[in-house]
Amino acid sequence: IVQSGLLSAGFLIDIMTHRITGISKVCSVGNKMDVNECDLLPYLLHDTNTRVIGLYLESFADGRRFLDMCRGSAKPVVVLHGGRSTKGAEAAMSHTASMAGNHTIISGALAQAGVTEARDLHQMMDLCRALDAVSRPVKGSGRIAILTFSGGAGIVASDFMEERGLSVAELSQETKDDIRQLFPPWMPVRNPVDLWPSIEKHVGTGVDVFSKTLTAVLADPNVDAVFVHTYAGNIRIGLDLTDLATQARRAGKPVFIWLLGRRDEAFRFREQALSFGIPVFHEISRAVECFAAVFHQKASYAVNSLPGKDRVPILTGELNDVLEKYAGPLDEYISKRILHCHGVPTVAEELVENMLQCEETAVRLGFPIVMKGLQRGKVHKTELGLVRLGINDIEEVRQSYEVLMEKMNGQGKIVMYRQVKGKIELILGLVRDPQFGPCVMLGLGGIMAEILNDAVFAPAPLTGEDALKLIGRMRGKKILDGFRGDPPVNREELARIIVAMGNMGLTYPRIQEIDVNPLIIGEKGAVAVDATIILK
Repeated sequence: IVQSGLLSAGFLIDIMTHRITGISKVCSVGNKMDVNECDLLPYLLHDTNTRVIGLYLESFADGRRFLDMCRGSAKPVVVLHGGRSTKGAEAAMSHTASMAGNHTIISGALAQAGVTEARDLHQMMDLCRALDAVSRPVKGSGRIAILTFSGGAGIVASDFMEERGLSVAELSQETKDDIRQLFPPWMPVRNPVDLWPSIEKHVGTGVDVFSKTLTAVLADPNVDAVFVHTYAGNIRIGLDLTDLATQARRAGKPVFIWLLGRRDEAFRFREQALSFGIPVFHEISRAVECFAAVFHQKASYAVNSLPGKDRVPILTGELNDVLEKYAGPLDEYISKRILHCHGVPTVAEELVENMLQCEETAVRLGFPIVMKGLQRGKVHKTELGLVRLGINDIEEVRQSYEVLMEKMNGQGKIVMYRQVKGKIELILGLVRDPQFGPCVMLGLGGIMAEILNDAVFAPAPLTGEDALKLIGRMRGKKILDGFRGDPPVNREELARIIVAMGNMGLTYPRIQEIDVNPLIIGEKGAVAVDATIILK
């Protein structure tokens, strides 16, 4: 499905003339005035001649419906989204009048639905044919055996695999013993398996080194897939594709090929491999990308449903009136009360209106204390000088009260709480996206949130598993595993908070945004120390 007429025609000709893969249907939807991807998907998902669906889209007509269909699909879906950049989004608007949307949100939504995302057209096609070639469900975690004729190529492949979250398989002793019989005595057996010395040893003997080694590694329980390197036009490095396809099918494990060599011979090799359903790649990196897609693609599962009312508290009284009648940003105190009622842990705090209350509250809470000035509509309190940290005695409490009230011109209240200790700060939020509805956001927080820009998104509702996978998509996730002697973060607890945030977005359609920054991870768990809810 392509949102571009000439692109679909031109790319189709490219695919067909280069014989890259088979094509079942081509659908060009243009500006989607009358037919869109959601109209076509149900047909393609049930079409017996279609095994994988690839889409180039500049916008999503109904984002949530699209995700629901992808989640329930037994067929892999690959999407290339045009308009990822600012200029790309502007071009999409002039091309098909498409609102490209926030690509970070779109990427997170696709990942949650089990959709594989492509970065260019040829990669999209390579991903499609790789996913088509593999029987599902794929077993294993992505432990790859590399059979190569070049030590350097094996090293490069190993590097790419680590970058893509795959692993170079640790061969069993039995497998090593089998392969050692083919090797010269001086050659150690390890993965990547460099076959060139063995090929040289057996020249003229009729021994098919590739076939015998492939048999050994495919039988290894530590190996989930095999990456074979070969060369077109060199008889010593020739592959018997019939034998390779038979072995791969019998073992039920993916086998991909990286091919170098003479142009004409390489073209004929690709054609023959295509007839056997074996993916062949010109670049090592692309082959590894496709391995990663195969092993990381989420298995299809039933569409999440909105939790029942027994699991999502429905507010009454003052807080319900706020959610129904107010508009714009709520102050921090009210925002945190609402969050606390829905399962997001918040700091224990008190609201004070005069100096005497301030002093009494400080004694009751204990030092050190945080004091913040609250004014309706004022969100970024730090920039306005309305946050006082590390207050250690009554005199500092009095001084802070006077400073805060002066900055608010006497028109505001003050919230106080005991300062929370914790070395990890996260940002947790919710945004209402025009294409995908309420989406939960998670990232590294505090003052570094905008600098590091490590934020991941997923549409609500989320299951606990969804939330754990959202955590796993953070670039800075390693900090959660324990940093400089600190204990690891309880990911299950964090996942429960993420699920609660998503449920709020579904339950209250007037909530446009929620910003919890920071969510501090301390000795007693996670706690929100600053928060803002913005209402429609």
